[in-house]
Amino acid sequence: MKHNIGRSGLNPNGNYRRIDRGFRFRMPGWRNISWKNVITELARVGYFGSLNFEHEDITMSRLDGISKTSAYLKPMLIGAPFEGRNDLNFRF
Repeated sequence: MKHNIGRSGLNPNGNYRRIDRGFRFRMPGWRNISWKNVITELARVGYFGSLNFEHEDITMSRLDGISKTSAYLKPMLIGAPFEGRNDLNFRF
């Protein structure tokens, strides 16, 4: 976060296990990234494949990270592309 830049700088390095680092990896839903926007943009370019994540968040166990991330992202996943509409508002 912005308030931690003074602690680690913009390119933090060192022991990633240190909980007081200025930067640490977080699981989806535990930071300020708009995952709805990410998933929407993937769909807009035609990607409907898998969505994978790497667990490096030292604030929670592996099982917590997997269950919380799955529960957070699952309602946002788009299963298939838009089929189109026939009314005038959707004609191209």
